[in-house]
Amino acid sequence: MLSSISKLCNLTNSFSSSFSEIGIFKALRHANIYKSNGYEAKKVFTVIFSLVFHHMSWNQLVGSKYKEELPEKDCIYRFLNPNMFNWRKFLLEVSSNAVDLVEPLTDFRRTNVFIVDDSPYDRARSKKTDMLSKIFDHVTHKYFNGYHLLTLGWSDGTTFIPVDFSLVATVSHLINDIKDTIDKRSISYKRRAEAKQKKTDTAVETVKRAIDHGIYASYVLMDTLS
Repeated sequence: MLSSISKLCNLTNSFSSSFSEIGIFKALRHANIYKSNGYEAKKVFTVIFSLVFHHMSWNQLVGSKYKEELPEKDCIYRFLNPNMFNWRKFLLEVSSNAVDLVEPLTDFRRTNVFIVDDSPYDRARSKKTDMLSKIFDHVTHKYFNGYHLLTLGWSDGTTFIPVDFSLVATVSHLINDIKDTIDKRSISYKRRAEAKQKKTDTAVETVKRAIDHGIYASYVLMDTLS
């Protein structure tokens, strides 16, 4: 366990140069993702990011002797929950920076494309999640509680870079609507309202946002959006 924690700390430090190269910390600031006190947003983000790569849970980490050096669980949850943090803007900026780094390495004969994917996102254990609806899975021919996960990626045929995503509900089978208590000016309200749009409209909007952020492609590839 201690060996895993030590490796995690080393891994966290090793991200610094890569994060700087693709502008992670600048993107956090531009997306209004910050902490007014305590641990800096960039440290909290780096720790969360490191856990994914090292296959560790937060409970494993805070139960170690290194817990005094780390943010508390409440700090992590507060960091992930604010409804004014623009995670979409963050992803778009980082993706744009990554594409700018990759494109010069791509053979000019290759064609860059946008790829739109529509996948079922099962939330069978969720009951109170906003915009939860019954979704029909065309593979299993069964309904499940969850969302349509609509994603947009950029590819040069070798590299794939995620660019944007949206969770889409089936309005006719909606289980939980938008709560009245959510501020209509907030980003979280706008994302919930977006979940009621047609998937085709949402797909077009994701491509437009990518282009607005300087990400270009010659074609858009997708299956039928059912």
